[in-house]
Amino acid sequence: MIFSSVFFIFAFLPTVLVCYYGQQVLFKNRLRNLTLLLASYFFYLFGAPDFILVLAGSTLFDYVMGRFMELNRGVSFSVRANKRTSWSPVHTPACRGRLEPFTE
Repeated sequence: MIFSSVFFIFAFLPTVLVCYYGQQVLFKNRLRNLTLLLASYFFYLFGAPDFILVLAGSTLFDYVMGRFMELNRGVSFSVRANKRTSWSPVHTPACRGRLEPFTE
């Protein structure tokens, strides 16, 4: 599925928008991010179904790393470092490393 396809413009996008904004009325914004996550997985499943596990693993790693950074705000590698960005030297190479096999 591509962004300019008829299915995307007239079926997928309106469905996702109705679900996303409809949840504001029903659930008070609790599930909106989950709706976008699942819609994104569905979208990428059409284009590259072989990589859905890579995408899910990447999402899980980023979520866990973000939670870890938030919970360890006061812990830093150096005294001068910003407490949240001090974990970036761990996270950034890991993100780049998992994408390296897909570059040419």
